Amino acid sequence: MEATLVEIVLPGQIAPGERGRCFEDPLREFMTSSGIGSVGGAGSTLGLDAGDRQFVQYCSIWIDLFDLSRSLELVREQLRKLGAPDGSYFEYPAAGRLQTVMVWSEATLPETI
Repeated sequence: MEATLVEIVLPGQIAPGERGRCFEDPLREFMTSSGIGSVGGAGSTLGLDAGDRQFVQYCSIWIDLFDLSRSLELVREQLRKLGAPDGSYFEYPAAGRLQTVMVWSEATLPETI
């Protein structure tokens, strides 16, 4: 079965250790035990404040999902249980375009590509 690469974007100043402990590790365990996919990696995007000090703007977790329509909803429920911040979203390719779906809303945002 072919997997779909999905990026989970978590806004806010979430340090790498916190991201792993609070989101990445529990998602890895959930996805492995349920057989819906795997966690492929994670990272943080840094910005500079007015004093040129770095801070985390947002972090990303990349996952591979089998059966996207069913699995995405299961991961969404899990992220809600884990306390994903407001404004968190998924991005993934579908029908030749990049789709963006919010974690806390049922809304699907307009295509970004």
